[in-house]
Amino acid sequence: MDRPNLIRQVRLASSRTQAELAAASGTSQSTLSAYERGIKSPTLAVAERIIESAGYTLAPAPRVTFRQIQGMHGLRPFWLADRLWQLPPGLAFREVTLPWHVAHVAGSLHLHRRRDRAIAYGALLQRGSPEAMLDTIDGNLLVDILDDLDLPDPIHRAWLPFITGARVPLRRLHLD
Repeated sequence: MDRPNLIRQVRLASSRTQAELAAASGTSQSTLSAYERGIKSPTLAVAERIIESAGYTLAPAPRVTFRQIQGMHGLRPFWLADRLWQLPPGLAFREVTLPWHVAHVAGSLHLHRRRDRAIAYGALLQRGSPEAMLDTIDGNLLVDILDDLDLPDPIHRAWLPFITGARVPLRRLHLD
């Protein structure tokens, strides 16, 4: 994830405005806005200060890469990640508005509602860009909801190995 998206994500996850996070991190709102839009690039030290001011730490995480899978039998091409990823809870359960060409629904979707999350995730897995998926889909929530999504079979089958690999068989807990 690039710095503008990371700074924006931690700000949204911390439920702060640009002005609030800028004040907490010792920068101006206009500078923070420029960082989030990619107009200016903060140094690593500045990015870390902003992220820590939002209550997060800057830590290495595996890079998620995507490859485009060509559609067959009338199915349009779709993107497949090489691994699942996690979002902070504030982002995983927020309100989103997806472009019409992706979701085919008007208005906002509330990701804390399972039905809305199923609509958003299904639309993104079929027609979303890698950036939109990384910004909206949480891997743990995808594991939970994949079987409930209305997906064409090739897309469901493509994502299924990640889901089955993430599911851990339940074991009985024995307390002595």
